[in-house]
Amino acid sequence: MMQNESEIIAALQQAVTAAVADGSIPTLPVKYLMVGTSGGAAFTPPADQKWLEIVWLPNNRNNDFLGGEKNHRGILRLVLHWPNDGGGIYAPVALLSSISAFFWKGRLLSGVQIYATPDPTGIIELDSEVLLPVSILYQSFVKGL
Repeated sequence: MMQNESEIIAALQQAVTAAVADGSIPTLPVKYLMVGTSGGAAFTPPADQKWLEIVWLPNNRNNDFLGGEKNHRGILRLVLHWPNDGGGIYAPVALLSSISAFFWKGRLLSGVQIYATPDPTGIIELDSEVLLPVSILYQSFVKGL
């Protein structure tokens, strides 16, 4: 049973590490959330401009309890950064699919449950890079205060 939001974040970030390791580019750099004072070193994007960013969007509903446990819900958004170099979109889409396949509907990750199939949310083209986000919906029941 999860005790607080930081444990939920830790479980999600550990799952991202495992998902990337299982993906088609297991050495893909990841920009993790800076959690607490031991959050880690500052992230520097790699020279090849290929990296994954974690975005955490809590979406807790007020007074949503099951017995004495609060239902914590939210979105784990993964954003794949890819160079806009004319190389096409198939390789980054395949990579993002290989990573998001780890988060199948119903999967339990250290007390955090994925409750929907990962949802790619389009492609954002910028001058020098392309962003490919995918949203992963989660919930975790946490002991109430």
